[in-house]
Amino acid sequence: MLRDFSFNKFKFLFCVLVVFVLISSTGWAATYYVSNSGNDSNTGTSSSAPWKTVSKVNSRSFSPGDKILFERGSSWNEQLKPSSSGSAAGGYITYGAYGSGNKPLLDGGSRIGFMINDEVGRSYLIFENLDMRSATTGGINNSHTSTYWYIQDCSFHDIGSLSSAIGEGILNRGSYITVRRCLFYNNGRHGIAIWNDSTSAQTDIVCEFNDLYNSNHSIVDIQASNGTSGNMNNITIRYNKIHEEAAWAANALYANGTTSSTVTNLKIYGNIIYNITGRGVALDQYCNLVSIYNNTFYNVSDQICSMENGTGTVYLYNNIGMNAGVVIVRVDTSTNKHVDYNCWYQGSGFPSSFARVNGSVYSNWASYKTATGFDSHSKWGVNPGFTSISARNFSLSSGSACIDAGMDLGASYAGAVSGDSRWPDSVILLNQNTFGNWDIGAFVYGSGDRMLHPG
Repeated sequence: MLRDFSFNKFKFLFCVLVVFVLISSTGWAATYYVSNSGNDSNTGTSSSAPWKTVSKVNSRSFSPGDKILFERGSSWNEQLKPSSSGSAAGGYITYGAYGSGNKPLLDGGSRIGFMINDEVGRSYLIFENLDMRSATTGGINNSHTSTYWYIQDCSFHDIGSLSSAIGEGILNRGSYITVRRCLFYNNGRHGIAIWNDSTSAQTDIVCEFNDLYNSNHSIVDIQASNGTSGNMNNITIRYNKIHEEAAWAANALYANGTTSSTVTNLKIYGNIIYNITGRGVALDQYCNLVSIYNNTFYNVSDQICSMENGTGTVYLYNNIGMNAGVVIVRVDTSTNKHVDYNCWYQGSGFPSSFARVNGSVYSNWASYKTATGFDSHSKWGVNPGFTSISARNFSLSSGSACIDAGMDLGASYAGAVSGDSRWPDSVILLNQNTFGNWDIGAFVYGSGDRMLHPG
């Protein structure tokens, strides 16, 4: 009996110790404040005694779980350089905002290269509710060793030069990076650039719920540089609004690998892409295992979907493509291409040719299907029935032929956009499986059961 009592006492003391450690570790996280009205001699640990400059923030080391908050309505003409990493166990280090009013502004004044610059490879960081503008090169830049970042609810605009096609909203070389609910516009070259220029693989990047428009090159650009090694794996571009591209031959989304760095397992779904002066989605060389599904494309000056990736595997399902200036679908090599359950429509004033496959151009639907084996369950020549093109509302109206006409791709991909969505911060996803058969396009017709944002 005494031995049982001693053992139970030991267990009790051990549990108390564990709880104490957990509480203590949470208590170690600190919050720091930065304001134009602050002073770098302050402790920085309360909003009544904030620091003043970004330089002060750069000079300090931080611990996992710490938060560095910039006052809303304040602005800084300084570059932010993350000085520390968070950790999986201790938590992310967050750079964010406090107070009320406009987002804290990091203004490059057309003289600072990147507003946030991590050249050493920090990890477990969150950047949220920040406004970045007027940098000469980019809003955020990181290293190929930067991992586990969330960039969310930020704005990137007027970066670089539109006329010179210079400037990135985000230049990402890291892995395990999520960019979500951000606004990108008037960035000289790209909104989001995902590049691999190292000897390491790049993996697990998600761009979701963003509003991106008006760049002078591809708005979302996925590329490996010559001489790199290691594939670009598991990149997901979903539920974004990509529109109003500024220059001819500029794509909404472009992907290109190399012989030693293939873009593989690229997923593009649930996006609304419209008023593009180049191509909608352009797959260049060395792209494999690409899934393009449940997107809505409207008014693309060149080709809505271009597959110039040789024998790389592509799945093109459940997409709406309306009004292409050249052809809707271009496939240079039909091997390993799977195309079906789409809705293709060329309105008045657009070419009757809708597809170019293996060098042959098709304007006859039956001939195209017979020759290629593509689109056996798809719709051609049927207006998709958008709610209001003039209002840029590409949800499906009640009589749309795209309702219940798609292919069921499985529960993992059942999320579709509600017509009540607003980008970038109010995107609502509905479960396709609760509305009968799947719809074609990014939107599901109906309302009701909601899904949480994936990821």
